[in-house]
Amino acid sequence: MNTAQRMSNERRDRLKALSDRIVPRHVDGLIRCLRSTGTLNAISAETLLNKNSSNLADDLVRMVSTRGNAAFDAFFLALTKCCLFDLANELRPFVAEDVVESLENRFSAEIGAVQRASVMHFPLNERFLQSAKISDEVLPLDHPLDFCVDLIDGDAPLIPQWDTYQKAKDKIYPNFTKPKGLALIINNHRFSSMPHRTGTDVDMLNLQNLFSQLGYSVKIERDLTSLEITNAVANLAQSRSLLNTSSLILTILTHGEHNCVLGVDEMPVDINRLLGLLNAENCPSMAGKPKLIFVQACRGERRDRGTEEPDCASGEATSHNQADMFRLFSCVQQQGVQTRRKRIPSEADFLIAYATPPLHVSWRNTTRGSWFVQALCEIFSRDAKTDDISTMLTAVCDKVSSNETGDRYKQCTDTNNRLRKKFYFFPGLSRNTAV
Repeated sequence: MNTAQRMSNERRDRLKALSDRIVPRHVDGLIRCLRSTGTLNAISAETLLNKNSSNLADDLVRMVSTRGNAAFDAFFLALTKCCLFDLANELRPFVAEDVVESLENRFSAEIGAVQRASVMHFPLNERFLQSAKISDEVLPLDHPLDFCVDLIDGDAPLIPQWDTYQKAKDKIYPNFTKPKGLALIINNHRFSSMPHRTGTDVDMLNLQNLFSQLGYSVKIERDLTSLEITNAVANLAQSRSLLNTSSLILTILTHGEHNCVLGVDEMPVDINRLLGLLNAENCPSMAGKPKLIFVQACRGERRDRGTEEPDCASGEATSHNQADMFRLFSCVQQQGVQTRRKRIPSEADFLIAYATPPLHVSWRNTTRGSWFVQALCEIFSRDAKTDDISTMLTAVCDKVSSNETGDRYKQCTDTNNRLRKKFYFFPGLSRNTAV
């Protein structure tokens, strides 16, 4: 090996400094990535994979260090593919510029195919790496980004999920078209003067991966102004493709206020205005069909300090006379004669899931995304095969609630459910006769 090919001492030292921070569960993925790029040959990779050693990370780094500067760049790429962004960020100043440029181009391109590997890899761009540092409102988590949706296998008449639907058709939304629906993700990262939302691109890629695996046609819009957000939702509402779909997903990742989300021009957009564009009156193609809205944004500046949970709590409710209770509400009407054609409220069939309650902040990690989206992807990919969305969102809230910042701040989610029936994703199941 000549001097031009030999890895510099500075690069060697930087690799060596990382070896004790690579945990054993990540080593296999790194080895396989390096094998796929030819940095390690088949014999070297197998030797490492079959080695029973507590210092396997040291052995891997030592082997990479002997393979020249190209191996250093390949190791950097392997770290990004395995979502070890904090480690990759430390190597970034020593990586060849053409490698970084190639990675940024790859990051900017939308993922076209549904990935079904047991470990999902997400790239990142140079600006993302450079800004991946911890601040007061962006805190580390140990939740991995790796997930794969558990799909329903088999022919519809033979599986329990189909039997469940058949027995309660009037109480469960059909969700069997192919694709199941359109999923629009609005991802605002860079703002005029407000802090950039570092980590939101990982949320975007996680959600794109999740919705694609669930059977949706995904479209991504990036860095929209307030007017562009409104126009994007209005265009979605008028899409002819909605006629042949079962459901719709709108996800907004941005800064926010109490009842508003912000465009990158930092002007507010009323959430209710966006919902109105999608209601049964303004979007007749989705009348009677479920519309799922996910909002990852702060809704104020309050920080939840949390409260100690009591040892036990009474589950008994105070009894009331039902007739007396209903007389308190002037809007309660007695049941009238049923009309010939069933009517539904224009504002029905929505489910809006917010990352945080009104007036509160939402916590986000610079390298792995927000607590809310992390929990959403983990729970939905695991439980969508068997559970309805309300059950899963309860689990998401519990998952988010288990997190805690270094200053012991907490967070829970907030859901506004206007669905008239149970909603199941039925991932992997397509049967047009059910619609």
